[in-house]
Amino acid sequence: MTTDLAEQLAQANQRIKELGIELDMAQDIIDVYKHRVERAYTERAYASAALARMALRAGYDAGTGVDDTPGMDEFSTILYVDTPAGQVSWHYKDDDLWLLNGLPTYDKDWDGTSRSKDGSFAVWKEDGKEANDAAEATKAFNFGYVMACCTLSNLHDQPGMAHDVLKDLGLTRQEVKAMGLSEYDAKALRKIERYPGHGQLYEKKKRKA
Repeated sequence: MTTDLAEQLAQANQRIKELGIELDMAQDIIDVYKHRVERAYTERAYASAALARMALRAGYDAGTGVDDTPGMDEFSTILYVDTPAGQVSWHYKDDDLWLLNGLPTYDKDWDGTSRSKDGSFAVWKEDGKEANDAAEATKAFNFGYVMACCTLSNLHDQPGMAHDVLKDLGLTRQEVKAMGLSEYDAKALRKIERYPGHGQLYEKKKRKA
C-alpha cells in the first residue's frame, strides 16, 4: 500500500468516526425535542384536566369522549369542556389518561371548535360560521386557562409547570390583571410569577393599532 493511499484510508476512517459522533449528537438533539414535545402534551393535560373539574363545579358540562378515526389509537380519548363561550376539547395520549379518572362521559358531539387561520388560540363556530363574539370567547377561555394554571399551583404544588403552561398562552400582565382574580388565585399567580429559572412569563404590552 502506498503512502498516499494509506493517508486517504486514514482520513476516511477519521471522517467515519466524526460522522458517527455527529450522528450521535443529532440523535441526542432529537431525543431532547421528543422529550419537550411529550412534556408539553403532559403539561397541557394537567391544565385541561384541572379546567374540566373547575367547569363541572361551576355547573358546566365536561367529560370524556372517543375519537374512532383510523390512526388515532394512541390519542383516541378526548376531553371536552363547555365554557361560557363555547366548547373546547383536547386529545389525550394514553400515558395521561389517569388525569381524567372520575370524569363523566361527555354525551354531546364536537361543535366545530378549531384554531383560527390568523393564529389566534381558538375560534368558536356557530351554525358553520364564526361567532361574532370571538374576542369575548377567547377572553373566557383565557380566564379558564389562567384559573387552571392557578389550580396546578394551589392543589398540585406545581408552580414551575404552571409557569411554563401559562407562558405558552402568550398573555400580557395587563390582560391577566384585568381578569380580576380572587385573592386565593391571585396568591397562586404570584407564586407562579416568582418561580425562578423559567424565563419571562408575560408577553410585552401590546400596542394599540
